[in-house]
Amino acid sequence: MDWTEIKITVDTKDIDTAGDIANMVVPYGIYIEDYSDLEREAMEIAHIDLIDEELLAKDRTKGIVHIYIDPQDHPQEAAAFLTERLAAAGIENEIDLTPCKNADWENNWKQYFHPIKIGERLLIRPTWEDEYDADGQSRDDTTLPRGSRKKHKGRRKSARRRLRERHTRYSLSPARRGERNGR
Repeated sequence: MDWTEIKITVDTKDIDTAGDIANMVVPYGIYIEDYSDLEREAMEIAHIDLIDEELLAKDRTKGIVHIYIDPQDHPQEAAAFLTERLAAAGIENEIDLTPCKNADWENNWKQYFHPIKIGERLLIRPTWEDEYDADGQSRDDTTLPRGSRKKHKGRRKSARRRLRERHTRYSLSPARRGERNGR
């Protein structure tokens, strides 16, 4: 059974309010594309300045809220509700409904991982990427299968983990923070 993806495109100044309204439709999760402050956030969160060209080319004035709705939850009614609520909030928007096949969920994440050239001799590529451009150079081709990352105590934390911990730290109640610190 196909789910429905609802994309709500709004000005970036309205993205937080649009996200809050979207959460009324699906309390189990949404995701938001907002590239308005991409460079600063990449440096702040991941401490890198290497950003994919496709991301740099994204529209910085618009944001997109993505919602995935089960067919039993009546996607057309959800879209009508969103249109009504966004209009009531004075938010200009464009809503697009697209069928989303279940098989897509399993493989869509792969589109964000591409071969990476390091220096003049090394190429790191995902196992599913067979074709790549080595610039006519002889490179050592290294593949890293999914889930191959080793975990070591005391090593640097990933940027995603640091971000998750930062957000978790501020969302805990004072009582829970005390429990977490062993008090």
